[in-house]
Amino acid sequence: DAWLDSTIVHEAVHVATTYAGGPAAPAWAVEGLAESVAARSDQETASRNRALVRSHVREHGLPDTLPEPVVSLTDYALAQVAVDALREHLGADAEGVLERALLPAGLTAAEVRRVTRWYRRAVERLAV
Repeated sequence: DAWLDSTIVHEAVHVATTYAGGPAAPAWAVEGLAESVAARSDQETASRNRALVRSHVREHGLPDTLPEPVVSLTDYALAQVAVDALREHLGADAEGVLERALLPAGLTAAEVRRVTRWYRRAVERLAV
């Protein structure tokens, strides 16, 4: 039941953000936002995602880039880390940056590099 609730929350985030960039939007932002909200509402999802990130780092090392495309459960977990790291660093300003990430113009290259640095540090912290 918790898995279904988490999935419904995840998909509801997609419904709420469909006005955004559509297929041009980066998957890390689209899926990371949905997964972040789902993990905040379901402790099992949050715990599973942390375990997936740890396992990924043990097997593959730290990622160099934001997760793109997002296909596997591990990709979703990594995308969540990217969005959570952005929120951690920008606080209330994160929502505006996420909104721009979902729009056709997207983020600047400098913004993507900054989010990538925050993401890599967050993944590294989770891997310990």
